[in-house]
Amino acid sequence: MNLAEFKSTYQKVPVKHFPNKVSDDSLVSVCVQTYQHAAFIKDCLDGILMQQTNFPFEILLGEDASKDGTREICIKYAKRHPDTIRLFLHRRENNIEVDDRPTGRFNLLYNLFSAKAKYIAICEGDDYWTDPNKLQKQVDLFEANPNFSLVVGGYETVTDKKENIYFNGALANNSSPRGYIFSLEDTRKNWITQPLTSMFRREKIENIEINRYKYFRDVHLFYHLLKEGDGFYLASILGVYRLHEGGMFSSLKIEEKKLINFYVYQELYEANLDEYCRYRYLIFAKILLSYYSWHKIGNRDISRFYLLKISFHIVENAREFFSVIKASLTVIDKIRTKLKLIFSN
Repeated sequence: MNLAEFKSTYQKVPVKHFPNKVSDDSLVSVCVQTYQHAAFIKDCLDGILMQQTNFPFEILLGEDASKDGTREICIKYAKRHPDTIRLFLHRRENNIEVDDRPTGRFNLLYNLFSAKAKYIAICEGDDYWTDPNKLQKQVDLFEANPNFSLVVGGYETVTDKKENIYFNGALANNSSPRGYIFSLEDTRKNWITQPLTSMFRREKIENIEINRYKYFRDVHLFYHLLKEGDGFYLASILGVYRLHEGGMFSSLKIEEKKLINFYVYQELYEANLDEYCRYRYLIFAKILLSYYSWHKIGNRDISRFYLLKISFHIVENAREFFSVIKASLTVIDKIRTKLKLIFSN
């Protein structure tokens, strides 16, 4: 899918492109998606603009019609840096809802399909970079290793309580102080980074069939990238990931997070039918069923879920196992309403 196809499918009203003088010779397109980030967007943009590189880069700044002053801040930055920032002023009519909830999907995909550079980096508007050489380090690795499709690194997490949590994402067999090569298989049990540290080759996402996925997220993106080539993990802190109440994912209730993770890997498995997706689907199905079985949802329902938990241990045939899961989805959907009533009391 390209930009024209994307707009034909999803755009209801035109997106306003703020005037700019960005040239077409950028080596990296940095995609920034922002909504209600007035308290954070300056840190995000400053962390990108401070990058020290021997190549030109562009910032694709998608502002999703915020009401808290974010748009005004973005316009000021776009006026101040017309040679670097391409500002897209979105309207809420284009917002893509999933399960009756607004998402940042249109904003993200509009940025990705508008990117012109050889490489793409991502930084959400509430996150920020702390290493001024982040882009240069990643490009150097790509240029020297044509088999790499993704380069990521370490980050810190900052909560609303200002607590820093170091995350190095190291694999057990990592012995290099600089970093290490990893594959899709290495991420079976645990993912090792956040989108804010990522850079990837634009050509590697051109053939991803976005329409196949209702719940398209960074999980889908990284899955397809790592099917195309190796990843490299830089063993250094590249930026800060913010966890706050207004975050798109962190603001969800526990039940909603577990359901989304389950549905993400359900559709990945059904679309690709490989062992990696089957394994991840199994993990999140177990987590979801365990979560429901520990809550007061009625004797009949809870008995059904305990039986399903047992079935994970006795069903070895993959096809039979997933037929059990599929049959249970109607039960899950029915008890979602019941659970919401219980949690509201």
